[in-house]
Amino acid sequence: MNKNHQDLFQRITEKTGIKMKGLVAVQRKLLELMYILFKNKTFYQIDFEESRVKIKDVHPTQANSRSLL
Repeated sequence: MNKNHQDLFQRITEKTGIKMKGLVAVQRKLLELMYILFKNKTFYQIDFEESRVKIKDVHPTQANSRSLL
C-alpha cells in the first residue's frame, strides 16, 4: 500500500465508520491497477504520474525540434 491507498482507506473509514468498506475500496483499486497492467503488458512504476507530468510540460513543437537536432 502506498500513500494514496492509505489516504483512501482513511477517508472512507472516517466517512462511514466501517473499516471493511475502506479495505474493499483499496482492494478494488489494486485489482483495477493489476488488470490494467496485465492488459497492457506493462510493469508497475511508482513514479509514473510524476514522469507523465514532466512529459506533458513539453510542448509538442519543442519535442519535434529537439529530436531533429
